[in-house]
Amino acid sequence: MVRRASLSSVLSLLSLLLAACGQAGTDAVVDARRDGPVDADDGDGGDGGDPFACVPAIGDLQAAPELIAIRSGDPDGVELTDGAVVPMMAPPQGGIILLVGVRAKNVDGCALQLTAALRDPGTNQVIAIESRPAQLRLGGGGWGVPVESQFFSMANLAVCPAAAATRDVFDQPWRLELTIDDRGRTATTAVTIAPSCAGVEPIWDCPCQCAADYQPGVCTNPPGGG
Repeated sequence: MVRRASLSSVLSLLSLLLAACGQAGTDAVVDARRDGPVDADDGDGGDGGDPFACVPAIGDLQAAPELIAIRSGDPDGVELTDGAVVPMMAPPQGGIILLVGVRAKNVDGCALQLTAALRDPGTNQVIAIESRPAQLRLGGGGWGVPVESQFFSMANLAVCPAAAATRDVFDQPWRLELTIDDRGRTATTAVTIAPSCAGVEPIWDCPCQCAADYQPGVCTNPPGGG
């Protein structure tokens, strides 16, 4: 009986040791996947990776960063060119914003700072500016695109009301500048756009807040509403 009890104890101990070793090995693999470098292939979901995770090496990190200005409205963003009409929106926190960002190559998509500014092309006056961390995943054509094409990795550029604006913000040409900083490696792209109130509800609010003669408190009721 003593021998049987001892053998049972030994087997139980071995089982516990094997289970612990197996768990440790599993934890090591998880840590390695979480903390180690991520190939660009991990961003396309083909190997079971998260297709919306940031990618630390998009393109050649020894080459100069390349940028394309985009706005929200598509999973990879909508490319902006000179003269583009860019819809504005009313966010939950109030005011009127532009959701803009970049596609980029030759950058670390997990370590970017994005700065967006809207300038008057006639005076060079900045009427709105915002800076925030931005993460990029791998998108079409090998370009890095925002991991989330709404608020998280795109500039929420508060353009209205704009105290510095001397003319209406809507339906007028403005210079949009987008700059990324990849731990000291910077690049800027700029495009002339026309912010639009189309689609912003209620329909009277955006033109009111974005008017050159805006006054605090005048946009709380529709025109003629008292």
